[in-house]
Amino acid sequence: MARKIHCPKCGGTNCSSHRKGFNWGLGCLGFLFLNILGLLLGWIGSRKRVCYCHDCGMNWEM
Repeated sequence: MARKIHCPKCGGTNCSSHRKGFNWGLGCLGFLFLNILGLLLGWIGSRKRVCYCHDCGMNWEM
């Protein structure tokens, strides 16, 4: 049975979530300072899940 996501602000269950993915800003900054290996910095934090409440508009990380 899947666990329902609840908003910590309003307690609503009308929420969605997705993975963060590659951070282009951090990857480009890493490329400027560390060349090709700096692109790997863009993957930092990419496994985190970002949730959004459609009732109150709050964003939070899981």
